[in-house]
Amino acid sequence: MSIFEIFKQKWSFLQCKSMKNSVLSREWKKAVQNGYISFYLQPKYSFTDEQVVGAEALIRWIHPKKGPIAPSEFIPLAEKRGLIQMIDTWMLESVINQIGIWNKLGISDQFQISVNVSADTLESSHFIKSIKRALKTSEVLPNQLEIEITEGVQLKDIHQVVKNLKCLQKFGIQIALDDFGVGYSCLTYLTKYPVDTLKIDRSFVWQLPNEKNASIIIRGLIHMAYELGLKVVAEGVESKEQYDFLKSHGCHTLQGFFKHKPIPVHEFESEFFRKSAAV
Repeated sequence: MSIFEIFKQKWSFLQCKSMKNSVLSREWKKAVQNGYISFYLQPKYSFTDEQVVGAEALIRWIHPKKGPIAPSEFIPLAEKRGLIQMIDTWMLESVINQIGIWNKLGISDQFQISVNVSADTLESSHFIKSIKRALKTSEVLPNQLEIEITEGVQLKDIHQVVKNLKCLQKFGIQIALDDFGVGYSCLTYLTKYPVDTLKIDRSFVWQLPNEKNASIIIRGLIHMAYELGLKVVAEGVESKEQYDFLKSHGCHTLQGFFKHKPIPVHEFESEFFRKSAAV
C-alpha cells in the first residue's frame, strides 16, 4: 500500500479529531503531495579508514510559509493521531526507492542506509511483507537497509516485535538499537531483541573525554559490544577530542557534525557517489 493510499484512509480520521492541532494536521496531505516532506542523510564513517560506510535517513518537513517544522513537533502529533505508520511507510518506501536508483549507478552493495521505525510499525503484522515488497520492487538488497529501533520506546506487543525483528534479520536486514544507554532497561533489550548494532547515545558522547563517568560507561559499552559480537556506532560526535577517544577505545563507526552534517539527498549523491564514479 502506497503512502498516498494510507493517507486517504487516515485523512477522514484526522478531520474527526479536536481542533487542537487541526491546522498542522491539515498540512499533511499537501506536504506529501507537493514534496514538502523529504529526508536528509547523515553520513556514517568507519574509524578504521575514515571512509563513508552508510548513512542515517532523517525526515524533514519544509513548510512553504512556516519554514522547517521540527520532527519533535510533528512526530508526536502523528503518534497521537494514529498517523505514525504513514510516516514510517513513506520513509521506508522513499529510502528503498532511492537506494534502487543509486544501485543503477553502480553503488556498492555494502553501502547501507538506516531508517528509524516507530513502535506502531514494529508491532504491525504487515510490516515484513511491506518491506520485502518494496525491496523487490526497487531491486534493493536486504543488506543495504538497516532498521533502527529506539531504546526505551514503549512497546505493547513485544512478541510481535521480536517476531518481526527476527524475520528481518533472517531476510538479511540488519537491526540497530538507537540511543543505547539512556534507558533503565537498556541491557534488557539485548536479551530480548535480536540486534546487530548498538548506537551509543549522543548524551554520553558529548561529555567525552573529560567527564569520567561517561568515559567509563562508553568504554564498558564498547567492550560489551565486542563480547556480544555487535558493532558500535557513536552518535553526535562533534569534536576531535571525542573522535580520538572513541577511536582509541575501538569504536567501529561514527556520525556527527565533526565529520558531516545531514544533507539533502541530491547533495549526498553529488558529494559521495559521483566522485567515486569519476574515479
